[in-house]
Amino acid sequence: KGRNKIFKNLNLIIKKGEKIAVIGESGSGKSTLMEIISGLIKPSMGLIYLNEKNIHSRKNNAVLYDWRETISIIHQTPFLINKSILENIALGIDISNIDEEKVIDCAKRAFIHQFIESLKFKYHTKLDEKGSNLSGGQIQRIALARSFFKSNSFLIMDEATNALDKKTELNIIKNLTSKENNTTLFFITHNLNLLNNFDRVLKIENGNISEINL
Repeated sequence: KGRNKIFKNLNLIIKKGEKIAVIGESGSGKSTLMEIISGLIKPSMGLIYLNEKNIHSRKNNAVLYDWRETISIIHQTPFLINKSILENIALGIDISNIDEEKVIDCAKRAFIHQFIESLKFKYHTKLDEKGSNLSGGQIQRIALARSFFKSNSFLIMDEATNALDKKTELNIIKNLTSKENNTTLFFITHNLNLLNNFDRVLKIENGNISEINL
């Protein structure tokens, strides 16, 4: 009560394996929708169901926890830790237990391997938390490699490729949206040139979400 609602009459169904792009003006609620879907925030009205289970019901706390663990989120400005590139990609794993071959494979899929190999200490190059020795695009690709390493089945990308050159961005999107990729993808973007790669495109405008035909 007394607060403006961001969305009106929102009814959205996401199927496993779907590739969905989301567009809308700045401030329209794209990032809020991402946080609602991922279970990070509870909507003031309405319910979110995962396989017919309300994720915010007290009896389904385990469902909510598992759902959050299923999702990888890449933001426009990803965070780094003050450790090596290897440890940043294999985040949360002790360096002695990291599968380096898997890290390299993920870096190749994120089109960052060649750059890493050009560095003096390669995958053992130390980064600071702000990534001051990297470009914005390189940071985004390391974050993408990290999401590949986690192998989560639902990937949310919030303007997470906007610092990449157009060719690299398109190559990454084509890989993510290919039929061979079973990951469910929720991709927030302002780049309209990428939209024809997706199964569905949602537009957020004036609190409403509509599906647009390309």
